[in-house]
Amino acid sequence: MSQFITLEDENQVLIIDLFGGGISKYYLKKDNIDIIYGYSSLEEKEAAMGDVLFPFPGRLEKFKYEYNNKVFQIPKQFTNKKGNLVEMFVDGNENALHGMVHLEEWKVDSQSSNKCIVSFENDKEYEGYPFLFKITLQYELLSNGFNCKVNIKNLSNETMPFGIGFHPYFSLSNNKDLTIDDHLSIKLNSNEMLEFDKELKPTGKIIKVNNELDLNHLILDNCYKLNTENESTTLVKSIELKSKLIKIELYQSNNFPYLQLYTFDYSNKGNKRKGIAIEPQTCCGFALNIGESIGLNYLNKNQEFNGQFNLFCN
Repeated sequence: MSQFITLEDENQVLIIDLFGGGISKYYLKKDNIDIIYGYSSLEEKEAAMGDVLFPFPGRLEKFKYEYNNKVFQIPKQFTNKKGNLVEMFVDGNENALHGMVHLEEWKVDSQSSNKCIVSFENDKEYEGYPFLFKITLQYELLSNGFNCKVNIKNLSNETMPFGIGFHPYFSLSNNKDLTIDDHLSIKLNSNEMLEFDKELKPTGKIIKVNNELDLNHLILDNCYKLNTENESTTLVKSIELKSKLIKIELYQSNNFPYLQLYTFDYSNKGNKRKGIAIEPQTCCGFALNIGESIGLNYLNKNQEFNGQFNLFCN
């Protein structure tokens, strides 16, 4: 059973799900605008809605990868820290999806009306991912948005490969009958899209694309490399998303240089195209299979990773 933390000010509500540590909902009280299209219970939740994706966002080929000349196989089921048997997400090609920590119970380290810190510490190695780690997330409401700060610490004796991402769906609407085709426009801080094969695995090629997208029935499950080379700041604007009601801007730290866009086309709960997933990531899917060329990170013993993303409403 999920437990939720609610952060609230005069006009904003941000809800965090302690089952998985991700964002359940984010909305504005004025005009009741859903910014992040979410859920209030596990029964309402669909697929990876709002999830924290670790140790790999996106796909892992056939549940296995090679590291330090060893092949590691992750099982399709595992017993989480709470003692419950849980099912890994899997795509139609039998590739694993989105890691394990979204299937774990997280704990509250601190909480106030507008800020909370939640964490998950893995003190027992996963089968197929033999590393110990702690992930700490700080969510904080800002005057016109929110911030998520990420800390990952390697508690293993060995160097740990990893990627992390987040999977919120955006709506920017107060009309539940509208789809993203009715009212959304997108402008990316990227002209580079990774080419995928038929299983959505990067081929190694980059496709030059227009940074403005017309969502009119466009099906997306694509990863973009952000324009970060000429940025002197630690935060880079990754995307603008605009509706008739509001515009949002997403900023990512330079160590989150990828952005995945996914349209909600395969919903089995009647939510088809009610939101678009905009996913800040440190790497592309299949990173544990391909490596550093698509953003795979490494942490040595006791080394820490710090990154963040910010969302602003205008």
